[in-house]
Amino acid sequence: MRIPVAPSLLFALLVACSGGTEAPNPPRDGGASIQDGGEAPRDGGEAPRDGGVDVDAGFEPTAHAIVDIAQPMIDEGWYPSLSVAWLDDGEVHHLGLGTVGAGGPTPDADTLYEIGSITKTFTGTLLGDMASRGEVMITDTAQSAAWPSLTLPVFDTTEIRLVDLATHFSALPRLPDNFAPADPANPYVDYTRDDLDAFFANHTLARRPGQTFDYSNLGVALLGQLLANTASTAYDQLLAERVLDPLGMMDTTFDLDAEQQTRLAPGYDYNGEPTSNWDLGIFDPAGGLESSASDMMLYARAYLDRTTLGDAMNLATTAQANIDAQTSVGLNWILANGGELVLHDGATGGYNALLVLVPSEDRAVLVLANGASYRTNELGFAIVQAVRGQAYVRPDPMPTVDVSDEALDRNVGVYALQGNAALQATVTRVGDALWVQLTDQPNLKLFATSDRDFYIRAVEAALTFDAPDGAGEVAGFTLRQGGGTPRFDRIP
Repeated sequence: MRIPVAPSLLFALLVACSGGTEAPNPPRDGGASIQDGGEAPRDGGEAPRDGGVDVDAGFEPTAHAIVDIAQPMIDEGWYPSLSVAWLDDGEVHHLGLGTVGAGGPTPDADTLYEIGSITKTFTGTLLGDMASRGEVMITDTAQSAAWPSLTLPVFDTTEIRLVDLATHFSALPRLPDNFAPADPANPYVDYTRDDLDAFFANHTLARRPGQTFDYSNLGVALLGQLLANTASTAYDQLLAERVLDPLGMMDTTFDLDAEQQTRLAPGYDYNGEPTSNWDLGIFDPAGGLESSASDMMLYARAYLDRTTLGDAMNLATTAQANIDAQTSVGLNWILANGGELVLHDGATGGYNALLVLVPSEDRAVLVLANGASYRTNELGFAIVQAVRGQAYVRPDPMPTVDVSDEALDRNVGVYALQGNAALQATVTRVGDALWVQLTDQPNLKLFATSDRDFYIRAVEAALTFDAPDGAGEVAGFTLRQGGGTPRFDRIP
């Protein structure tokens, strides 16, 4: 789903890459670490590679509708590639669009992508499995599953429960306050269990757990590590043994082998530039998996059929808490439209993903992208409508235009927010593009729709520069974001 951005924060591009409560869109996150798969070999799977699906292969109009929805977004550079799969009337279909890298192949159903916070649903499934076996109760306190060096905070006499961690009602923040990545391109890699222990040793809850939905990567990461501690094993091994291997998901992993690396679609950041993959380490339960369309359709089918891990999946998709009148949350699954849709999305620094189940119709839709655009949910829900045979609204690809050197150069400068001169926007030119950087935020590429109008692909925001005066000077620009229109004036 969209990264939630308060207008007062302006761009506010956060490394967490997750969250929000707007129905029917789910929360999200991302990453990568280690998984050996326990006893079963995890060698990239034995399923035949299908090379994608010809749009004339017999299931139009759905495939043609998906091309109508998605191809313009590829053509305009929002994503290098999309791997779209859907389950309808008992059959799995796949469509690859774009290329996985410069000059690379079209993605097929076995092309691998980071799936980000869809990983959280696997942690929810694992909790459901352990609860159905009687190894834990979802109402157990988190402290009862903790390792000796971990002391969790209590609000008055109310302790955080496992179910609070699985529903984002734990009162924990999105990320710990000692989270300070040395490498923003791989932000979680250096955060350790000692760091986690140190955070909780000094953290005070601001409110009672169980009262408010606040999306927390920290909470789900903690949940996964607590479950692993209860089982006296590592999280990756526990997930493989309990969930991935029983479902035959041999291409879903925290650690790609050499053969799988050859099938990984390289990630591209929100500026369209190549970026590194993420290694989440202790945050793996919140967003560390890579997977393929083939594997994720095995997962979707299992959730629709409930023949394998049925008790765990029933519990994971049972509403545990309400977010609003139409949206509730199970064990890390978002139940939208009164439970009609069961879903989650995910994002990392170079990838986006969305998985939507429609249980009453025995349908599922998966979108995997190797680009960090915030618009994946908009595109994905249009595809859901198409698969359901409903009218859809195609995303506007927002075509860009070429801008003259003169027009680019006159917008270059430093601008200050009216009413808060400490918040400045530095506009620079690199080649044939402008870039903007707010104080203490990343440098973001601007995409031109005219010589005065530009938008950002990292978040939903756009800038309109003033028309030049008689001397050719631009006095400032107006930012449009989150319903606000703050004004920035040029600093002489």
